[in-house]
Amino acid sequence: MWRRAHRSARAAVLTAVVLAGCGGGHKTTRSNGSVASLGTPVAGRQCPVSRPGGNLPAGVAGGGEGEIGNSGLATYIGQGATVFVGGGIATGSALGFAQPDGSIFAKFLWVRDFRASGVLRVTGRDLFNPGERLVALLRQPTGPAGEFVPSHLVFRTSGCWQVNARSGPARLAFVVRVLGRDGT
Repeated sequence: MWRRAHRSARAAVLTAVVLAGCGGGHKTTRSNGSVASLGTPVAGRQCPVSRPGGNLPAGVAGGGEGEIGNSGLATYIGQGATVFVGGGIATGSALGFAQPDGSIFAKFLWVRDFRASGVLRVTGRDLFNPGERLVALLRQPTGPAGEFVPSHLVFRTSGCWQVNARSGPARLAFVVRVLGRDGT
C-alpha cells in the first residue's frame, strides 16, 4: 500500500514539474522567431537527439510528453530533446540558463525506480567536441531508492551532448541539443 501511494505521489510531482517549467510542443522556438525541429543542425552538423519515451519507471506519468527513461531511471528532456536558454513550457524544451562564462546550465529531475539503488552518477560529453565534458551537480537522496534526485547539469558550450546516468543497476543514456539564447 505504501509503495502504491509513494508511486502516485512521484507521478504527481513529476507531472507538476513538467507542467510548471518543461512541457509542450514538438518544436523549439528560437529567440529570433525561427523554429528548430528535431533535425536542426548544431555547428553545421546533424545532432542525433534522442526521442522522448521508453519504458518509464512504475508510477511515472507521461511517456511521450518529454520524459525519457527505462524501467529503472527517467528524466525530462522536452519533446525536442533540447536545452534552450529562455526555453521552457512554451517552446517544448528544457529551460536553460546562460552563465557569465558562456556555459549553460539546466535543471534535471531524475526519477529512480525502487530497484535503482545507490548513488546516482551523471556524466556527459559534447559529441562534436569530445574534450568538452558535462559537469553534474546532484543532491543525492538520503532515503531509499525510488526518490527524486534533483540536479543541475552544466554544459560548457552549446552543442550536441550525450548524457549518461547510472544508479545501481539502472542505466540511461540520451543525446540532447543545447542551444544558447540566439538559437545556436
